[in-house]
Amino acid sequence: MLKENKLKPQLVNEIHEVGAYIKVLSSEGKFRLIVMRQGQKILDSDVYAGFELTPPHGFDLVQLISETEQDVRMWVSAVKMSYDAMGVQPNRSQSFVVDHFGLSQKLLPFDPSQARAMVVMDNIGMWVGGEGVDAKSGIYIAPNTQYTHQSAAPLYAYITNEIKYQINPQASVFSNRGLVSSPADISALSVFESVITFNTLYSDARTCIYRNGVIERYSGFYKTAPSKHGVIAYKNKMLGVLTQSSFHEIASFNHEQVGYGTHSAQGDAVICGRDGSTNFVAVIDTTGVKFEAQIPDVGDIYSISFDPYTEGYVLTTSIGLHSLDAAFQNTSLITAANGGTINQITFSEHYIAYSSNVDRFVIKRSNSEKINASTILPLAHDVMLIGDQLILTSPDSIAYSYDMANATIVESAVSLNRGMFRVGENLLVSADDSSEFVTRLYALSKDMSKPVTSVRVLKESY
Repeated sequence: MLKENKLKPQLVNEIHEVGAYIKVLSSEGKFRLIVMRQGQKILDSDVYAGFELTPPHGFDLVQLISETEQDVRMWVSAVKMSYDAMGVQPNRSQSFVVDHFGLSQKLLPFDPSQARAMVVMDNIGMWVGGEGVDAKSGIYIAPNTQYTHQSAAPLYAYITNEIKYQINPQASVFSNRGLVSSPADISALSVFESVITFNTLYSDARTCIYRNGVIERYSGFYKTAPSKHGVIAYKNKMLGVLTQSSFHEIASFNHEQVGYGTHSAQGDAVICGRDGSTNFVAVIDTTGVKFEAQIPDVGDIYSISFDPYTEGYVLTTSIGLHSLDAAFQNTSLITAANGGTINQITFSEHYIAYSSNVDRFVIKRSNSEKINASTILPLAHDVMLIGDQLILTSPDSIAYSYDMANATIVESAVSLNRGMFRVGENLLVSADDSSEFVTRLYALSKDMSKPVTSVRVLKESY
């Protein structure tokens, strides 16, 4: 008999059938096959599609166990069966549309009956491939160009458009009494993977690190650069690594002014600064300075941020925002900006968002248009990009915008004017709650109501 089984991870799927022949016609991957007769085990082995067994004395029980969820089609019978799918022509077809919500997404699941599928994305290009496909590993398919998938295997498509998120208005609130002793602004300065370095300001000045779900606190201000080597820090003309609330010195760094750092495309720490009228950049690991060079004069440097879309950098200076190429040779003014304490700079394919304690704006990459955040949300205090979606806070609300012109308020009547940053699928926003300094945690979830684009599919099956 033909048996179609949907296996769940680590659950035993039993087939009670007296027979003499077993053939695995299709499966998504390996699974464990146990064959028994009158309570005695005949076979216990990992198998794949194409596996065939003819026990000399037959069987009365077959068990299937898989480490992953998958569909398995088998012939289990007293009668032998031969099957050659390649000799059969498809006799069914189906047309449908798959909505794509950004980045990598599955278009087609594994289907053993699928002979082939033709897919077309009209308005933008895509990269097709297997699980985890991206622009580096995928096969690029231009807009309105057909790709034929001649396999029963799953098919994924990657597009550069970022996923849009919804912000859950039901925030979790926890006290920061152990972090600061009085209300103070938080400056979220740099992010590397899940590690975030930030500082508290004014009378309770401290450097803090958020990693592994824990906030580490360090007395005084360090200029930090999170990297694959850990959090590299500078203080009193000395470089070190911040770990477990301690500063472990690694090398002297004899410079007059050092700004907040970032990481390179390779994951090394990068710090900029100024000596007199000379600007410099340095690349640092746990042994000290790997590379150091002079860069063009752009005024006093407050911070440097890695731009993942250009693999270059953005400098915040006393003059404004400047770009710096990946080779640390050329700079150009992006826009003039008022001075102030830097909260953070965030990037998307089309925008750059900037916040300080005196200025908040969004820059359109295509034409360098500067959009004042207060025109999107009145009294906007902080702005942050998640893809091309802008998150904004004000003294009494948190909101988001897709078009950089109109804001949708998620929650109001809360004092969210102390800084924010993203940690995985959560948004952490510092706030005043009466006289107490707290952090509000908002969960982020994919917005499945607004697809970025759609893919047309013609599927042919046996």
